[in-house]
Amino acid sequence: MTASSQALPPVRIELPEQPLTDVRWLRALVAKPMEAWPAAVYKEPLVVSRIMGRQITYVMSPDLIREVLQNQGEAFEKGEFARRGLKPVLGDAILTAEGSHWRWQRRAAAPAFRPEHLSELLPSMLTAAQRRHFAWRSIPDGIELRLPS
Repeated sequence: MTASSQALPPVRIELPEQPLTDVRWLRALVAKPMEAWPAAVYKEPLVVSRIMGRQITYVMSPDLIREVLQNQGEAFEKGEFARRGLKPVLGDAILTAEGSHWRWQRRAAAPAFRPEHLSELLPSMLTAAQRRHFAWRSIPDGIELRLPS
């Protein structure tokens, strides 16, 4: 493996000055999905947008995300775009499930994310991060890193 295939290139998001038309939105969604988001999502905690005749709500604030996912999860739908895009790949998993089935999955997965369990993973995560850090530091200046195609 060469240095040019070891890492992702830097992400540059070009925010549209005006809302995207449906065709431009679809093109952006395929090419660079984060550029399909309205510019306001990078500044506001909650953004409501309309695309292809449907209302899309972007929840960006950690407190609001917690409210949606933990406190009122059954009151919110994932949305057709998420279901159509994720369900064929993930099946009826936690990211696509709704209502009581989602709550059951969330509760089943929750113990793995308790601080005492996550702290057990810390040595492995630090070792992996340190290995990557040293690998990147050993690459000569001016070398561009890319994902393998």
